[in-house]
Amino acid sequence: MGNLQGNLGEQPVTPEAVRWAYRLVLGREPENQAVVDDCVAHVADLGRLRERFISSSEFLESQHAGTYTKTGGMEPPCRVDIDVDDATRARLLDHVAKSWTQLGETEPYWSVMSDPAYLMEHIGESREAFLATGRENIGRLFAALRRNGIEPNPEWDVFALGCGLGRVTRWLAPEFRSVTACDISAPHLRLAQAINADAAEIGRVQWELLRHPSELQHLARCDLFFSVIVLQHNPPPVIALLLENIAASLRPGGVAFFQVPTYIRDYHFDVNEYLRVREGNRDIEMHALPQARILATFAKHGCVPIEIFEDELSGTSVTQRSNAFVFRKLADDDSAAVDLAALRMSNAALRAEITEMHTTVAGMLAQLAGVRAQLAETHAQLVEIRAAADHDRVTAREAARHAQSLEVDRLRLQQEIETANARLAGIRHRFRAVPFLLPKEAPPHGQ
Repeated sequence: MGNLQGNLGEQPVTPEAVRWAYRLVLGREPENQAVVDDCVAHVADLGRLRERFISSSEFLESQHAGTYTKTGGMEPPCRVDIDVDDATRARLLDHVAKSWTQLGETEPYWSVMSDPAYLMEHIGESREAFLATGRENIGRLFAALRRNGIEPNPEWDVFALGCGLGRVTRWLAPEFRSVTACDISAPHLRLAQAINADAAEIGRVQWELLRHPSELQHLARCDLFFSVIVLQHNPPPVIALLLENIAASLRPGGVAFFQVPTYIRDYHFDVNEYLRVREGNRDIEMHALPQARILATFAKHGCVPIEIFEDELSGTSVTQRSNAFVFRKLADDDSAAVDLAALRMSNAALRAEITEMHTTVAGMLAQLAGVRAQLAETHAQLVEIRAAADHDRVTAREAARHAQSLEVDRLRLQQEIETANARLAGIRHRFRAVPFLLPKEAPPHGQ
């Protein structure tokens, strides 16, 4: 067994090996040639290819949950690009729109609820059951509000993001004064209007298509924001943009209720790599946004978290953590103590983000030191081989190739460290922009 692993560690990764890894470990074909090329370019040998696949979220989730340790707080940080320029953000949103437009044209019901019963070939028998599933989400919303002393108000204006086919919207409409149902897919919206035409109080619903990130800056003010199993299908920069604008659009005293994964095992998001590999892919994707960023975003807009709980709506807790959030925007007459709590929450969230980035950079520096040590050792061996009177040309060539591979690793890690340091500088800048209000008790009179 040891020899087998050793041999795997000496064999290069080929496109055919990657395809067979997908087939044998994940039980499917790779998404496209780009993901195959990415593995060949970035995985050093067959041993590491094997490790990459058997430790992937997709493989772990396919196994029995009891075999693996549930996420419990000891997980390493995920490297996630969040802050990107406007052009990149628009490109990401366009990719999402094209993916969901295609899904809306082919399998609209299944794209919302991935159950074989909701495929187009079966939907004639299951449409009513599909529409009924939205009622459970309203029950979850109302229960969360009432647990925190908030009674749903019939006079509220609601904004529902990612309304899809309106399976939740149809149940929101009878409960509130108005509902703005927004989606990025025109086919989904057209079908939503058709299949909900006879739903109770559906006239209170305004259906809106999101076409460009700039439209988010003009969202109507709302008293309640609602979104479940939607944000997770967007890249992190898009999730952050959506939540930023939602937090800004809440009225004083308004409530946000939404769900999003905050951690996925072995997940990372490099925006350049993502666009290179995934931009032409039209599959349903799963993403996460670190919880520290969510807390900081809402704190910046005067919102305080009143409940956060794990919901497992995005999948098994073995590979990921999905949280439901309930935020409330401070009203004009809220006490200064609550305002202070929001600022402290913002500071705490930014501190957590800085700590996470320090850990990430330290880990990459350690990897870089290891690669440099290997590179120095390989160069020394190469000098000895070339200096020997009876040197072996084949061995020399192999050593040179190994040195070249290590140099590529060194340059890649150096670039990742520079990117991480730039992100850390940005976080520190945001951190300095938030006022630090330290709790100080007034001394008794006479002291």
